[in-house]
Amino acid sequence: MPLAGPLGEAEGDWSVDEPPWRPESLTLMSDYEVPVPLWIGPGVCLDRKHLDRLRLSESLSQRLLEWQQHFDDHFGYRFAWDGPSSSTAYAEEGFRLLRDLGEELPDARVTLDLWPVTGQAPAT
Repeated sequence: MPLAGPLGEAEGDWSVDEPPWRPESLTLMSDYEVPVPLWIGPGVCLDRKHLDRLRLSESLSQRLLEWQQHFDDHFGYRFAWDGPSSSTAYAEEGFRLLRDLGEELPDARVTLDLWPVTGQAPAT
């Protein structure tokens, strides 16, 4: 029997023939070395498999991964950006991603946590 994944489904049980997965709520938030900057609850970060199951447009999925990579590349382990332009670009793209996620997932409650910009601890 396969082990259950973090979202309850058995690992390896998903196929592209299944309907898209539609969570009730998501948090858009980067953190150190996470695979995808989307969370479904405290400490539950999505992985690439779950991102694929959302069936977002290819461009939005790619932008999410690039936003996370921007965080990894420019936000240091001392909780500081390498420059103000990096922080500004990160925040601006975060708001665009929030808008676009809302358009592609109209039934989900999507929130944006910009803790790397605001200086507040992450929500999850």
